[in-house]
Order: sequence, then structure tokens, then C-alpha cells
Amino acid sequence: GIELARRLKREEATAELPIIRLTAKGEEDNKIQGLEAGADDYITKPFSPRELVARLKAVLRRATPRGVEDPIEINGLLLDPISHR
Repeated sequence: GIELARRLKREEATAELPIIRLTAKGEEDNKIQGLEAGADDYITKPFSPRELVARLKAVLRRATPRGVEDPIEINGLLLDPISHR
């Protein structure tokens, strides 16, 4: 996960993608390493679906430029920022 985050942040095409790490590693050193590798948030197991959704929304709010409201479709997955307001 750490190496993947670093690779994504190095590539121009994926450098701006927000990253949330979902992991069982909850020690402070692991969290710091994940965040320093480029993660925008770090969630340790166990977590509730409600917490995950809230954190996803928060990261997307921070990562989405103002005025960007068009849905995005990637490999059959539709992300529609307007449909969940």
C-alpha cells in the first residue's frame, strides 16, 4: 500500500487522486508512514461503514475544485457529486 501510494503520487496522471488507506496497522509509525507516502486519510480496522462514507465525503470535498459537478465514469463506476447532496 505504501509503495502504491508513492507511485500514484509520482505519476502525473494520478498525482491528484485522493488516497484513503484502509488498514489493520494502527500504530503511530504506520499512520505517519502512510500519510507521508501521500495518503489523504488513514482509517484503521475495525471501522463502521458510516465512518468510511463520512471520511470519503470529507476527502472528496477537500480534493474537488469548486465548480466541478460533472459525473465521472471509470470502468463502469459512476461518481456523481450531485446525487448525494
